Amino acid sequence: MKRTVAGIGLWLVGGLVWAGSGDGAGIGCDTARTGARSAARTPVEAAICARPELRKLDERIAGRYRQLQREPKVDGTALRRDQQRWLAQRDACGTAADCLRDRLEERLAEVAAQVWQVQAYQPDQVDEAAMHQLRDAVVAEMERDAEFPLETALKSFALPAQEVTTFRNQPSAEASEAGADDKLLFPTERPEGVTPAEWELLREDWVDGWEGGDYAYSLMDLDGDGDRDLVVDHYSLDIGWRFVSTWTQSNQRFLRSFTAWDPVGNTAFPQLYMMGSEDGRQQGTWIRLQGRVYAAYRDSLYGVDQIYLLRPLQLLAKVPRLTIDYRYRFSVPRRQVPDNGREAYLLDDARLAALNKAVTPLEQIRRPAGGKHAQVICPIPPETYEGLYYQWESMGVRANEQAVADLAVWQDDTCEIGQLVASFAGYTAKDGLAARLRVSSPGGMELPSYVVTARRVATGVTAELALYMLWQR
Repeated sequence: MKRTVAGIGLWLVGGLVWAGSGDGAGIGCDTARTGARSAARTPVEAAICARPELRKLDERIAGRYRQLQREPKVDGTALRRDQQRWLAQRDACGTAADCLRDRLEERLAEVAAQVWQVQAYQPDQVDEAAMHQLRDAVVAEMERDAEFPLETALKSFALPAQEVTTFRNQPSAEASEAGADDKLLFPTERPEGVTPAEWELLREDWVDGWEGGDYAYSLMDLDGDGDRDLVVDHYSLDIGWRFVSTWTQSNQRFLRSFTAWDPVGNTAFPQLYMMGSEDGRQQGTWIRLQGRVYAAYRDSLYGVDQIYLLRPLQLLAKVPRLTIDYRYRFSVPRRQVPDNGREAYLLDDARLAALNKAVTPLEQIRRPAGGKHAQVICPIPPETYEGLYYQWESMGVRANEQAVADLAVWQDDTCEIGQLVASFAGYTAKDGLAARLRVSSPGGMELPSYVVTARRVATGVTAELALYMLWQR
């Protein structure tokens, strides 16, 4: 059961007590503020106590450190040795505030992550069996369809449609009259498939004080207790991402689950996973393996899919992860569609041959390797001033693109600087990988880019337990 205990900063997360920050005084700076003799014994400690920001960081570190001391699974000797190592690094800063802030923030991240890992759910034999079941299914599908083995395997384990009811927020009456759809509110009438008992709980626990927005709700039994729990998919307009959270049905209530670790805030986070709203790089599929329900969270980059099997109501640290590797075959089609909206055109034979000769060797590339380091692509004329060498070097990387490779395009003894880029738009049966070949002449003048067709073949699958947190990459 997960519940909030008002006023004392505790959550029951996956059955474990998670203490809020600031539950210890650290050096003892508070005594100085109340008139007692300060516990700061050195100039470094005095400098920390003198600055509220540093004092707060020290208090948070002390609180997490005490949590680790109380954990039977933590090696106390190693913990003390690690703390002494950090204290030496901290004291090497002297009284320099910026240096102290850096050391304190680093240590807070370390001890908070250690608390997370010892208190989080630990995968058991059933979870490992589920991981191997999915891996074996993907391997079997590779023999039949090496282009889409993962998609086919996930589909075979997906929850039956009759077990899941999904509905969304609806436009308000005012928005409907104005013809707008930006004001979305929780439905006023019970959606089809929602039982009267579930609707009553949703009305009691979800509607009061809710601001509305782009939300989707799915009812499904996540823990096998016979009661359907709640999955909420929310679009954040501020950052342009979708967040998926879970709410367990317990004692006639829907209660929020703190399931993932946020390394930015160093705390448990009430979101299970997140998805980019436009690029399709992240996706979630609800599946059943070994009798348990998992969110199969997919995070894709060029050449690789990673699938995390997430227990939806647990605070997660290590989770089962599958990695599927791909090899691509590239070709440049004769018919080209410009990216500036102009009409399609046909490449002449010489240009088509030059572009295909440039991209054919890229089949050997397994991971994006372009744009990482400046490198000379085309021969630099001997009379060139050294300060202009960059004009013959590789291109930089643009936002929302993966630079797969930097390359040279040769035609009629003329060298052009090329870069194959893949968008984050995913991979489809119709179009394959969305890729383009950017080309520029030495000197910086960018030429038209070209559509590149890329079809893939899965080459291998690995399974392991791996750390999972939000903001993975």
